[in-house]
Amino acid sequence: MSGPSRNRSWKADPDLYSHYTLEPSDYTDAYATIDTDRGHQVPLASFSNTADWKLTNLLSNITPQSSALNQGPWVTLETAVRNHVSNGNDLYVVTGPLYEYYFAVLPQANEAHTIPSGYFKIVMEQSGSTIKASAFIMEQSASRSDNFCNTQVSIDEVELRAGINVMPNLSYNNAQTIESSVFGLRTELGCN
Repeated sequence: MSGPSRNRSWKADPDLYSHYTLEPSDYTDAYATIDTDRGHQVPLASFSNTADWKLTNLLSNITPQSSALNQGPWVTLETAVRNHVSNGNDLYVVTGPLYEYYFAVLPQANEAHTIPSGYFKIVMEQSGSTIKASAFIMEQSASRSDNFCNTQVSIDEVELRAGINVMPNLSYNNAQTIESSVFGLRTELGCN
């Protein structure tokens, strides 16, 4: 849930070897050169009321995200998720990168790295034995004015494109129903 405004003090993840993580200096000139922000995978605003909020600013939680995407449809989806939680709903959120094509490189980075071509976010809500879910895929080429609702896809598509199984413990029948649907939490997240 949202809380007080917090400082965005970027740091390399101290639990990773330095050659496996980017440092703040690697992002120098990234905005000016490739129009990217430091995009949180786990949003700072969603954890600013917790003792762990500083962990969201570790660069292991950050990827170079196009400014238009980060400040447009991506943040709008994150806000819709927080709004639904603030109404007393518990949600499970899975977020991750997609590496389907070349996007760019950080101009000052001295470590090997690959910038994602896009991102997915899956939002799930469970009430008793009923699970409703919605999935979204957004490309780095998104424009600031894009509506996140238009990026909704099935969980099956996310799993296919990301190469992961998001809900491996679901029975086959439940997985078929939930993961093939596109409209699970559409209304709850403000999409018509």
